[in-house]
Amino acid sequence: MKRILIGLLGYSFVSQQMLAQTDSIASRHELKNVTVKATNGIKSKYRVDNAEIIGQGQLIRAACCNLGESFTANPSVDVSYSDAATGAKQIKLLGLSGTYVQMLTENIPNLRGASLPYSLGYVPGPWMQSIQVSKGASSVKNGYESTTGQINIEFLKPQGPDGVRANVYQDSELKTEVNLDGSIHLNDRLSTATLLHFENRQMDHDGNGDGFMDMPKLRQYNLMHRWAYVSPQWISQLMVRGLHDEREGGQSRKHLAASSSEPLYSTSVKTNRYEMQWKNGFTLNADHNTSIALMLHGSWHDADNMFGKTQYDVTQKNGYAQLMFETDITEKHNISVGASLNHDYYDERFNPLGTL
Repeated sequence: MKRILIGLLGYSFVSQQMLAQTDSIASRHELKNVTVKATNGIKSKYRVDNAEIIGQGQLIRAACCNLGESFTANPSVDVSYSDAATGAKQIKLLGLSGTYVQMLTENIPNLRGASLPYSLGYVPGPWMQSIQVSKGASSVKNGYESTTGQINIEFLKPQGPDGVRANVYQDSELKTEVNLDGSIHLNDRLSTATLLHFENRQMDHDGNGDGFMDMPKLRQYNLMHRWAYVSPQWISQLMVRGLHDEREGGQSRKHLAASSSEPLYSTSVKTNRYEMQWKNGFTLNADHNTSIALMLHGSWHDADNMFGKTQYDVTQKNGYAQLMFETDITEKHNISVGASLNHDYYDERFNPLGTL
C-alpha cells in the first residue's frame, strides 16, 4: 500500500510539470510488478511466546559455521566471547548471559553444566535443520531452567531425502572443515542417517602482535547416527552421538625472543562427550490429537582442562526422562500434562599446581 501511495504522489507531481509545458495530461500510469518473497526467519502468530524460527535458508548464508557462528547474521541473539584465551562463547538474551538461557536439542534439555562454555562449538552448522529462539518466559514443558529464553536445535532427520551430501571448507588461516551426511530409507517406515564432522585449525593467529593467540588451536571429531520409525500410531527416534574436542591457546612462541627462557602461559581443553536419545510418541485418538510421549536422554561429558599450571578436570553424567500427555479440548484449546526427571552427577578435580 505504501508503494502505491508513493506512485500516485509521483504521478501528481509529474502531471503538474507536464501541464505547464503542454496542454495534455497522461491518462494512465502503470507501476512495475511487485514480488513478495517469504523470509527464512519466521514468527508464528499462533504461539503465545515470543519465538522465532531460523530455517536452513538463513543457516546456509555462511560457508562454514557452527551453532555460535550461525547467529552472526541474525540480530535475535547476541554471541560474545566469555574467555578469548580458550575460545569459550556465551549467548545473551534480553541482556543476560548464557547461564540463564536454556539449550535444547529437539525439545530435550541438553548442552548444560560442564558442557556450557564450549557448547556453541559442539553443533556443526550443516547438521542443523532449524533453530527456534524464544525470548522471555517460554513453555514449562521443557523444564524450569529457562529464565531469559530458550534455544532449540532441530537436527537433520533420517526421514529426509535419500542420498549423501558433503562439503569442504578452508580459509586463509588454514582452518579446515569437512562435513558429510547421508540417509537411507530402508522401507516405508524405517530410515537411518549418519552425520560426520571434522574441524581442524592449527595455525597461531595473533593479529595484534601481543604474543597471545587471538583464537585457540582446534581439532574436533563429531559423529551422530540416527534411526527413525514412523507409523500411523507410533513414532520412534533413536540418536547416538560421540564427540572429541581439543583446544589449545595462550602465548605464541613465535612472537617471543628466540633467547627467551620464560615458560609460556598455555591453556589446554580436551573433551570427550557421548550422548544417547530416544523419543517415542503414541497416538491414542487422531481426531482429537490425543497422544502420549516418552522421551529419554543420557550424556557423559569428560573434560580435562589446564590453565597455566592450574589443572581442573570435570566429569558430568546426566540422565533425563519425560512423560507427556496431550489432547485437544476444543478446536482452539488443548491441554498438556506430564512429568520430567533431570539428574546430574558431577565429579570435579582441582589442583593449582597441576599435579593431579
